[in-house]
Amino acid sequence: MDGTLAEYHSNGDISKIGKPIEKMIVLLRYYLSRGFICKIFTTRASVLEHIPTIKQWLSDNNLPILEITNIKTFSCILIFDDRAVQVEENTGRILGNPNLILNQSK
Repeated sequence: MDGTLAEYHSNGDISKIGKPIEKMIVLLRYYLSRGFICKIFTTRASVLEHIPTIKQWLSDNNLPILEITNIKTFSCILIFDDRAVQVEENTGRILGNPNLILNQSK
């Protein structure tokens, strides 16, 4: 959610959700219109008190109230995330730019 579907600025205040990212809103609506089951995948879901805030954000942005989770299930076919790095199945080969990981300071 944060940094993917909604703007995220690390100011330490996670009680608010940022402005919608229009390209991702359009993409979400595209998948929903084609009958895909879409879920909000966010670490915020690890704290139950954050769920009502997420539901309100969806409603405020004219989106349906979707399942909100931080757990990937076997039926999952796609995840859109600002921190994920795709790995080729059964090989360990990183797809994309591995320097994004290797050059990060700890």
